[in-house]
Parts: sequence; structure tokens; C-alpha cells
Amino acid sequence: MIVAFSVHADDAAFSIGEWLAHSEEQKLVVTLCGGVPPNASADDRLWQEALNVEGDKAYEYLGADHMPYPNVFDGKWNAQSEAQVRLKLADLVDAYVKPSVGATAFLVPVGIHHPDHVRMGPMLLNQLLIKTKARVALYEDLPYRVMYPEEAAILRDALLARFGRNLEPAAGAGFLTRKLEACAMFESQWSPPEGDAPRCCSAYERAWWVR
Repeated sequence: MIVAFSVHADDAAFSIGEWLAHSEEQKLVVTLCGGVPPNASADDRLWQEALNVEGDKAYEYLGADHMPYPNVFDGKWNAQSEAQVRLKLADLVDAYVKPSVGATAFLVPVGIHHPDHVRMGPMLLNQLLIKTKARVALYEDLPYRVMYPEEAAILRDALLARFGRNLEPAAGAGFLTRKLEACAMFESQWSPPEGDAPRCCSAYERAWWVR
């Protein structure tokens, strides 16, 4: 089974939807921010519940199961919350690297621009490299890679410096139509054809096995 970590419910579909549609293995998408803080408003709670339902539909269409995980933080980044998130992600990784889960590979966001992505991606990667011998791939976060190409280039250079020749492309192209159909199921996040989301998510996906 392949486990793909998605910071928010739509991120994996937007970033590696073609990859998910292409893979014939059993797939599970784990949404890290799948809940709401205890003091959230009723409107925020309803919005998150609707987003999770959209995620269930989209990932089923891509041939994957979807597991929304309760929010790992309260939405405000500071030294205390970052330490708490690191501990919660460590517990989450422990749960999915157990032999009984049967995970043979993990997909993790590189962490481009969005504060949640920037912090959680590296935390997950470091935990996985320590705690499992399974294969681990990093994927670039769309649409942020398209919107912030300079940040993406800096991160790619850092990957090359850290992993060098061990970087191996993770292919999965040829399913763009299916990907975009799944992305459009996130009605709360998607935009009309003339909007920016379809253009950004139509960019070719990039992911690399780092082990």
C-alpha cells in the first residue's frame, strides 16, 4: 500500500492526482488538517466537514482511500505549536509505519510557500527516513510551484544537495483529464475554467524518490 500525506484535503489531488490515478497499487491519502480547532465557529466546522466529503469523492475517483486526520495544530504557528505538531506527526508516522499497516511507500510534500506545507513536509520526511525502510518520495506542491517558481527552484536545489544521485523521478503522467475531473470535485476550492486553479493544477507533476 502507498500512503500519501496531504496537508489539506485537496493538496494531494492537486499535486499528484495523475500519479494517484496512474498507480495500480492500493493507495491511502491521509489528510493532516482534517479537523477544526476546538474553538472554531460553526461555519468553519461545516466548511471543513464539506471539504472532507469532497476529498472522499475525489480520492475515490482517483482510486484511493481517504483518511482525514484531526487537525494537528490550532492554525497559529509559534514555537509552542510547532513543537506540538512535531510530536503529533511523530505519533502519526509511528501508526503508519507499523508492519500491520502494510505500507510499502510514502509520499510527502516538499513544502512550498504555504506555512503549513513548509513546516509539516520536512517534519514528515525526517520522521519517515528515521522510522521506516520503505520507499519515500517527495512531491512538489501544486499550485504553489506554479505560483512561486523561485521558491520551488530553491527547494529543488536543496534536494539535490541533500540527496544528490539518490534522487529518482517518480513518474505518473498521462492521466490529466482524470486528475482535473477529481480536482473539480473540490467545489469549495476549485474555480471556473477561466480561473487560476485549473491552469496551475494542469502543470506537469514532479516527484522524486529519495529512497
